[in-house]
Amino acid sequence: MKQHVRPAPHRHAWGLGVHNRAIPTWIPLFFAMFHFSHAAVQNVTVSGVSAGGFFAVQYHIAFSSEVTGAGVIAGGPFYCAELGGAVSAQSQCMKNPAFIDVDALLSITKNTELTRTIDLLDNLQNSRVFLFSGTLDSVVNPGVVKKLELYYSKLISTAENIQTQYNISAEHAMITNSYGNACSFRGEPYINNCNYDLVGNIFQHLYPNMMDVIPSSTTSSYTHTHNPIINKNSDDPLSAPIQAQAGGELLSFQQAAFLPIGYTLDTAALSSRGYVYRPRRCAQSATTSLNSTLTAQEPCLLHVAFHGCEQNAETVGEQFMLNAGYNSWADANQIVILFPQTKATPLNPKGCFDWWGFTGVDYACKLGAQMQAVNNMVKAVASGKLYQFLIQDSGGLRD
Repeated sequence: MKQHVRPAPHRHAWGLGVHNRAIPTWIPLFFAMFHFSHAAVQNVTVSGVSAGGFFAVQYHIAFSSEVTGAGVIAGGPFYCAELGGAVSAQSQCMKNPAFIDVDALLSITKNTELTRTIDLLDNLQNSRVFLFSGTLDSVVNPGVVKKLELYYSKLISTAENIQTQYNISAEHAMITNSYGNACSFRGEPYINNCNYDLVGNIFQHLYPNMMDVIPSSTTSSYTHTHNPIINKNSDDPLSAPIQAQAGGELLSFQQAAFLPIGYTLDTAALSSRGYVYRPRRCAQSATTSLNSTLTAQEPCLLHVAFHGCEQNAETVGEQFMLNAGYNSWADANQIVILFPQTKATPLNPKGCFDWWGFTGVDYACKLGAQMQAVNNMVKAVASGKLYQFLIQDSGGLRD
């Protein structure tokens, strides 16, 4: 999952410029409104590995009114690469954490808040984060994640809400307790079996009242139905059984439907297909609306999982979606998992999520191409509209 990055194209920035140390923007925020923006979303959680970890941090900071927590594997602070593109990304943000100036990044974050292109930072005070770095990580120095811990500590008011795991002898990968390469191996599909349930630990921290269960890994298909996400309070106890009820389904959908105005799949570096894992107990009647399901007996939560570089479907197939450890916990606890997908492009040859600016200077705020697209997907899941864009030949992975 080595992150091969190329310099971002230069584009003129409007709004607060670089000299004001805020994320520059090309357009006023109200021009970025989209037809899914009316959907109310709360209590979303996110996670990601490597480039997906950096992106999960971006998404958490930018959409903190919607996102209550993040699990970050081998990721660094918000806007770490700034406008330095490939040079900053590959130097201080991956290899030389001593050069990461957390105070400067916090200043940029606060100045960007003034532009209203990220949500109010006060939303982060009660957020929960779980940070992981393997001791053998040769791609993202463990010190980078520790700088992220310092960054979050300045924004989250309760120290116990930040949990870390830095003691496992793991290489650069998504870590599981049952699937993948040897723990010390680095290479595709960048999923390593370290006898450690990373997703389980992330979920139990992000959802503090989740029961300590060992969920079943079995799944089976069922007929697609409409599935709104309920704005359930993530602090509510989750009614998790001793073993997960099997029956979830991995569905693919058209990501082009969620692109912001002015972008194509190529310029946004997004695949034509995204994926969503829907537990059986999250299926709702096709006539059920979001408002009418607020009192449903089995409301569902939403988690967004961001893959790493060289870990998208066009590179490793469905391995990340099916084997990273998310789905059995999702089945046990009624959590829909959204898996956005990138694509390789000349500016993004490894198929990474954008955390250094190859899609534009505003990559890390609400106006970023991938940030807008993912938020449109989240709102579409919340309203049930995402299921209008399913791809029927769910077995295919081609673009």
